[in-house]
Amino acid sequence: LGQLISLTFAFSGFAWSLAAYQRCIRLAQPDKRQLSFAGIMCQCVWHFCVTFARVLAIVLLASVFPQFAVIGIASHAFLMTLWVFLFDRSTFCSNTCFHSFAFSMIFGVVFVFTYILPKETKSTFSRYTFFYCLTGLENVFSIAIFAMYSPLRIWIIYLLSTLPIVSFIIGIFAMIFYYKNLHPNILSRRDLVTE
Repeated sequence: LGQLISLTFAFSGFAWSLAAYQRCIRLAQPDKRQLSFAGIMCQCVWHFCVTFARVLAIVLLASVFPQFAVIGIASHAFLMTLWVFLFDRSTFCSNTCFHSFAFSMIFGVVFVFTYILPKETKSTFSRYTFFYCLTGLENVFSIAIFAMYSPLRIWIIYLLSTLPIVSFIIGIFAMIFYYKNLHPNILSRRDLVTE
């Protein structure tokens, strides 16, 4: 029970830090509308559920084939590093190719668990779609391997296999709800329509 409480606080802290990060980015830009409390809470649910699902899927795979988990994590981090370096490169660390690639590697490691925008673009939807489709497929693949090779009782396998899938779906729905109803740009457009 103590470990469960600790894990819940850890994931909650992680989700809150990501929501606070988004809030701080908007606070630093006076031309941007600020996040509402409901928007921050919705982001917390989104990040909590998606990250919980991701970590649990990796842990389940590692419980039966630790070497596959390491290879999967390293491959995902490398693919994400290349993606950031080639398509999402930030101007923050663009002095040399080496510095830019090293900065992209940091994002690649972070992207093992969650996605944050390295720079503002108009293709946020396609980037989120690509990332969450990829991680969703990786999660399902990890869970399927766990379910096929785990020596645990069948009801425990079902329970442990269902948790990350349900959590991921809740997280994706929270993200969609946030972008459809609570994102500051949506709220600004609604304000313009009502005026």
